[in-house]
Amino acid sequence: MSLPNPIPLPAAQSSPATRFLGTEVLALNVEKGSARFRFQGRPEFLNMLGHVQGGFVAAMLDEAAGLTARLVSPIGLVVPSLNFHVTFIWPVPSGPVLANGRCLRVGGRVAFLEAELIDHDEQLLSLIQVTSLAVRKT
Repeated sequence: MSLPNPIPLPAAQSSPATRFLGTEVLALNVEKGSARFRFQGRPEFLNMLGHVQGGFVAAMLDEAAGLTARLVSPIGLVVPSLNFHVTFIWPVPSGPVLANGRCLRVGGRVAFLEAELIDHDEQLLSLIQVTSLAVRKT
């Protein structure tokens, strides 16, 4: 599968966690509230079996969901997670992995988000459902 070049991420949307996970924005659809990302399953993220450790998988998923909300919502929205549920379906390999994020709804104080990690063959690896606080950063 051929992937587009990354879209430059505005500095205001980047965080140390975004950079640490090697987050790249590949596609953005503001009208649909969705985005596609690429993360890097770095060697230091691997468990004893050679797969990305579950905590890093959850971090990638949470980042994809939250960054989608920040990119498709009004400028200044920050969405710290209140609660999330992760489902691990297949081991996440080292190297690049893709994520699809969706901002399902942003209310006055709460946002509902989801994301999935997939491999380059579009096989679903893991998914997350997130309830976040919707904070307008001033």
